[in-house]
Amino acid sequence: GPKKVIPQTGDLLVSTEAFAKVELKPVGPAVAARPLVKNVPRSGEVEFEDIRPGQYTIAAASKGFYATDSEITITAGKTFVVNLELEKVKYELNI
Repeated sequence: GPKKVIPQTGDLLVSTEAFAKVELKPVGPAVAARPLVKNVPRSGEVEFEDIRPGQYTIAAASKGFYATDSEITITAGKTFVVNLELEKVKYELNI
C-alpha cells in the first residue's frame, strides 16, 4: 500500500490586528534560527508553514498599539492557532 508520510513540521495560524507585524522566534538552545517576520494582511490572519516542532515566542506589534507576545508549542502535523489581540495605545495629554 501507499507509504505513510510522517509529518516532520507543523503550521501556525495567527490572527491579530490587520497590518501588524508578526515575529516567530524559537525559544531555547536552537536560537541560532533567525526569527521569521511576516506582515499581516487586511484579513488579520497570517500563516507560518513548515515550522520545526518546539517552543516559540510569537509576537505582534503595530503602530498605535501595545505589542503583545505569547509562548506556543508547535507539534508536527498540527496547525496551532493563536489569537494575539492588540490593545490600542491611549494617548494622555498631561498639561
